[in-house]
Order: sequence, then C-alpha cells, then structure tokens
Amino acid sequence: MNLHRTTGIPDWEMVAVSERTAIQKLAAQTNGYLTPANIATVIGLMGIGIALYLCSQQHYGLSLLVLVLARACDIADGLLAEYTHTKSPLGETFDASADKIGSAALILGFIAYEVLSWPVALLLAIPQVIITLLVLYGLRNNKRIHPSRAGKFSMFALGLTLFAFLASKTDALNNSRLFDGVTLGVTAVAVALSLWALQDYARQLLKAK
Repeated sequence: MNLHRTTGIPDWEMVAVSERTAIQKLAAQTNGYLTPANIATVIGLMGIGIALYLCSQQHYGLSLLVLVLARACDIADGLLAEYTHTKSPLGETFDASADKIGSAALILGFIAYEVLSWPVALLLAIPQVIITLLVLYGLRNNKRIHPSRAGKFSMFALGLTLFAFLASKTDALNNSRLFDGVTLGVTAVAVALSLWALQDYARQLLKAK
C-alpha cells in the first residue's frame, strides 16, 4: 500500500534539471500542481460527485460502480506519484485532504439519500473529523503529520462500509439479512480501524518537532 509520503522535498528537486523527465519538468513548472497523481485525485473526487448524483436518482447499482472506480483513483494516485517520481509535500497534502473531503461528501450525501442513518454516520465520521483537526493543528504549528498505514487501512475500511450500505440499496441485495450482517461487520471493523488511526496520528503529533 503506497502511502504517498515525501521527505519534505519534491522528487524533482533532487534531480538535475537536465536529467528530469518530461513529467517532472511539468511538475516543476507548475509548482507541483500538475502531476499524474494529482490528476488521478481530481478524477476520483469528480467520480464521487457523479456517484452521489446517481444515488440521488436511485440508480444505486450504477452509483456503486462509479464509486468503486472513483475510489480506485485513490489507490492509483500514490502509485502514479511513486512510478513517475513526482511525490511532493503538496501532493501528499492534497491526497490526504481529498480522502477526507470525499468521505465527508459521501457520508453527508448518503444521509440525505437515506443510505446511511445518523447513528452509523456519526460512528464513521467522528474519528475522521478528529484526525483532520489533528492534522490541521499540526500544520498550523509546523508539525507535519504524514499519512500512515493505519490511516490508509481505516480509509479503505470506511470505503468498503460505504460500498456495502450502497450495495444494500440495490434490488439484488435489498432486504438481505445475510448481507445486512456483513455490512454490520464491516462497519464495526471500519470504526475499530478509525480509532487505531486516530491514536496513530495523535502519537505522530506528540512526537513531531
């Protein structure tokens, strides 16, 4: 699982200008904004918007398919950054922020479209909100908190949980007690991993200089 971590210096800054690839040169010219990883992240966010629109129209199956593709972009961005040697502090922050923004949009949208109930939404959202506040506090105080394996696992589990609730609205799985049990189990795992990630980020903040 690629964490899209950086050393604090963009990859292209550690390469002589004459030896940079075309992609690295483009990244340098745009101050790190235009990179394959950032493009994948933007596509993922757009996909979430499309999935929510389809959900509002009760096209649950198609919404689920688009959402899976959108979330695949979250995996692809770290891999693209690594493969093209265009990791940067900006990309790292954008990746982490997009994760939180996308998840928040899905949770709020799913509440509005009656895919999620308020109690479940709060269980899923509260740890992520606290993590976001810790990261912002760290940035304000020049204490950089990097994406962690615990954080990535928690976001992956959160994504699976949201997939499961959306899938339960499809005709094939609606009112399936077996799938309801699976969804409950995935939700419990997602909450547990979110708490693990929360303590991990808190530990990073305490150790950061």
